[in-house]
Amino acid sequence: MKNFYTIITLILSFSLTFAQSANDFPELSNESTKVHKANKNLSISLEKSTPFWYEDFSGGIPSTWTNGSTTIPAPAISAPWVYRGPGTNPGVNTGSQGAYAGTQGPIASPTAANGFVIFDSDYYDNGGT
Repeated sequence: MKNFYTIITLILSFSLTFAQSANDFPELSNESTKVHKANKNLSISLEKSTPFWYEDFSGGIPSTWTNGSTTIPAPAISAPWVYRGPGTNPGVNTGSQGAYAGTQGPIASPTAANGFVIFDSDYYDNGGT
């Protein structure tokens, strides 16, 4: 008796599944294949907007920044921002010092030669190895 109910259940399941695959799509008509164009013209304004944040790193990390390490909670964390500028080692031509940076180079900014800061998480993670 169990086999009978199992067979009936399988037959019913298959018939419901295959019943969903019938092609009952409507025929295409001339109206359904027309391309309709919008009457509205969209205008995009490319005006420059006011920056919401600006920082000048030409003199190093600003004194308004908090940059340091913490020992609480353990373990000690030391991952500060690093300044790269003219006369620093590494200089403005070095981006990340981490092992996975590859040949990415420094930040792609028109003012990168003026100096920039980097949070070199790749380097802090593996020490460059």
